[in-house]
Amino acid sequence: MRSWRRRTSPYPGSTSSHRERISAVKGKKHPIISSGQFIAIIVATIALFMAVDFGRRMAAIYRLQREKARLEQEVAQEQSRQEELKAYKDYVQSDEFVEQWARTEGKMVKPGETPVVPVPVRTPTLSEKHPPEEGQAMKGESHWREWWELFFGGP
Repeated sequence: MRSWRRRTSPYPGSTSSHRERISAVKGKKHPIISSGQFIAIIVATIALFMAVDFGRRMAAIYRLQREKARLEQEVAQEQSRQEELKAYKDYVQSDEFVEQWARTEGKMVKPGETPVVPVPVRTPTLSEKHPPEEGQAMKGESHWREWWELFFGGP
């Protein structure tokens, strides 16, 4: 069976009552946080700063990688343009280009060749095919008969 004992103070060697203990606690200055909590706060703060710094560095790395890819693409385009310009330079310095330019732009011919200038053939207009009769032109009549013949085949 259980024996009834008088309750003792949780503090060893203390026989004071509850009220005495409360007044004793109020007089003592206890720290707000323990040393373990203080260390945990410091570690959490350092971890937060490190996480923010890591995020900034990762963003900078990503930005630099994009810039690198863009510059590599630009270098490839410029190298291809350089190859095209080298090929064009070689063509311009060739005898083939000089001859082609002399014939088209310079209007030159080789010794022994005869230059030919094509003249376009002029096609006669409608009034030249069917000149107006002298009587019609004198009277000042309109050309309605010519139009009638043209569209309907005769008056």
